[in-house]
Amino acid sequence: MEQELLGKDFKIRSSWSFNLPFVSIGIKYYPKTVNQEIQSNLKHEQMKFKFENNKIIGIILES
Repeated sequence: MEQELLGKDFKIRSSWSFNLPFVSIGIKYYPKTVNQEIQSNLKHEQMKFKFENNKIIGIILES
């Protein structure tokens, strides 16, 4: 998961949802391609953070 998040160069969108213990944040990014000539399409996903005792204990990436 760590490598998957670091390689995306994502931007945080304005769509946030608070449903404790979860906080969902919308993200957008262009997937990296091996071939520079091919333009990739913008992707939108959700990151869901799980909190416990005011700490993040889990991150779920939803397509």
